[in-house]
Amino acid sequence: MTDQDGVKLPKSLDPRPAPAKVLVLCLFAVAFFGSIVLLRSPGSQSGWRWERKGDWNAFVEKLVPENEVSLFLEAFPAAAAAAFRAVGVEPPSIPAGELTAFAAWGSYRSVRIDDPLISRSLVGRSSGELRQVALMAAEFELDEPVASCYVSPDGRYFFLDLRGVAAEGLGGLEASVAHGVAHALARARAPESARALAFGAEGAAFRFLDEAAALYLADAAMARARGIGYAELSAARWAPEGSALGGREAEALFSSDSRPPEYFAAAAALARAIAVDKGEAAMGELAARLSSGSYLDLDDLASPIASGVGQLFLRYAGSATAPE
Repeated sequence: MTDQDGVKLPKSLDPRPAPAKVLVLCLFAVAFFGSIVLLRSPGSQSGWRWERKGDWNAFVEKLVPENEVSLFLEAFPAAAAAAFRAVGVEPPSIPAGELTAFAAWGSYRSVRIDDPLISRSLVGRSSGELRQVALMAAEFELDEPVASCYVSPDGRYFFLDLRGVAAEGLGGLEASVAHGVAHALARARAPESARALAFGAEGAAFRFLDEAAALYLADAAMARARGIGYAELSAARWAPEGSALGGREAEALFSSDSRPPEYFAAAAALARAIAVDKGEAAMGELAARLSSGSYLDLDDLASPIASGVGQLFLRYAGSATAPE
């Protein structure tokens, strides 16, 4: 650069910034404003990460270890389809609807409707529905006493405790995903005749079949992962001192649920009795029809195996009525 008289100035007196300095300043500005955008994004302010799985939402708590995140995203919802195929039945089609899964690490308390990622991703849901989700998540013992998961009565929300799943050992994740997805599909796709009874005082039969099917698929998934037979695993797991019912924590786990341990053992035994007598595919077909909603009423659902749901219970559970 020269002055007004044409004298060349030394570089130290050149007021123009060097090109390298300009580049550094530009990069700093980009990084600065980029960091502001990132810090203000819903994902950075949330305690969750979000994945879209077809028509379904999967939220994974950021506390979950990375290896467990990868395993969950690989298993959800594929493990449920694999469980159906393991018993010789094609899985029901995944419905074009909304199932939202929250995969947490030990507690669901960070599921909040004011979380920016959750509120943005679930736009369109009513405020009342989201408040109900937050209330469910705040429950100290939300999970079923025999599984590290819980599904809302309408089948739209699936809560999964990955820390509890990890403690179940080999096949625990596949079993929990199969269990939860089976419940979600059965509840969301039930025909009106079953839906009207599903959670009322007279809905014991639907609830018992729903639990039997979910436990059947969970046991089948776990047996497949462990390389043993379904009936062998189920009989051992649901024995009075088996892994599903025994242990020092059993009393505390069942204290939060109105159903005693015998209820779940009976549901698992019903599924196992049908599978042993009619074949695993027959019980798998009942679970698939329940999950797809392709039945008129519960008698129709039971018809390939017995003349009605009462006869099915009488033959395979010892009583014509379902336990409460």
